[in-house]
Amino acid sequence: MTVGRSTRCLATLITLPAALAAQPARYSFDDAQAFLKGHCQICHQGTVPAGGFDIHQIDSPSTIRSEAARWNTLALRVRNGEMPPKGAPVPPAGQREQFTNWVTLSIREATCAGAMPSPARIRRLNRDEYAATIRDLLDIQVDLSSSLPADGAGGEGFDNAGETLFLSPLLSEKYMKAAKFAMDVAAKEYKSREKILVARPGNGVSPEQAAREILKAFLPRAFRRPVTQEDIAEYLTLFRAARKQSQEFEPAILFTLQTVLVSPRFLFLAEPPNFSGDLRRIDPYSLASRMSYFLLGSMPDELLVDIAAAGKLHEPYRACCAASRHWSLRNASSISGCASGSSIPTRRPTQSCSLRGLPMRSSAPTYGCSPPSSSTRSSSAISRS
Repeated sequence: MTVGRSTRCLATLITLPAALAAQPARYSFDDAQAFLKGHCQICHQGTVPAGGFDIHQIDSPSTIRSEAARWNTLALRVRNGEMPPKGAPVPPAGQREQFTNWVTLSIREATCAGAMPSPARIRRLNRDEYAATIRDLLDIQVDLSSSLPADGAGGEGFDNAGETLFLSPLLSEKYMKAAKFAMDVAAKEYKSREKILVARPGNGVSPEQAAREILKAFLPRAFRRPVTQEDIAEYLTLFRAARKQSQEFEPAILFTLQTVLVSPRFLFLAEPPNFSGDLRRIDPYSLASRMSYFLLGSMPDELLVDIAAAGKLHEPYRACCAASRHWSLRNASSISGCASGSSIPTRRPTQSCSLRGLPMRSSAPTYGCSPPSSSTRSSSAISRS
């Protein structure tokens, strides 16, 4: 019996190396790259890759974290047989399964190993926020909320829950009508006209130059963050199209501004995505919007934007100043909750703050307390967006 057991053990030891050698090696990043190069590279490379996707965008292991959404989409399309496209050689089912399983497992492991950036937050302004933003942007005393349907409350009972604030075709039509009505009102009110039409053609200024200056002033306020020359050029194209239809300068520029009020960048609170794969601070303009819509239910005012532009809004005592000031404005306004239509317990802070040391307009209010010591100035508002 002992001899038999020894014989079996010896046989196992002899056959074990062969059995181990026969087992497939663990699927690796290099294997995934070989799969992509063999079946995807012909279409997804060069200056104009198919679908705007170049496989070189995911050619390093770090992209498992930084481009997790892209890897997920790619694996889903391979699993569903959408890639490679019809007419192209199709890899065996076993290879597709190995690739998609590896992608799923790798992303899961990266997620469990440490924090990964979540998708950038985005939600539509609810109807009260939209009406308040139009009011403050155009400086008109008109309530547009009655022209829009009521927003459904989320699971917690608040009407600023992003999962309920979708945009249907019918609601899009109502937004277009509301935008036209708002611009018609603004065109008739002197104070609003002076705020919007900051330039006019004449005295060596061409209509297009005047339109550019108006857009340069209006777009950053409407979009709640700085804009690029490309953004301005996009709306100048609309202005030119309106002029080609024989519209005078003012109707053409008002039509152009009307389109701004139905832009996704106006209707939605969106924050720049994080492609780095690492945690980072929320950008100051997004923080300004979060603060303003949380406390006032409307767009950031000029002072709050100034603080954000100076890069000071992340400093706790600066944020305290801005929040204290917004509480004061809130108490003087008709807005009664951080989620319009909902009631939450609120309390006014007792500490006043100082905003000195920032580039502010002379009309800006000031508050009287000294900033805390440097040891208490800790970073705040970390975003995974």
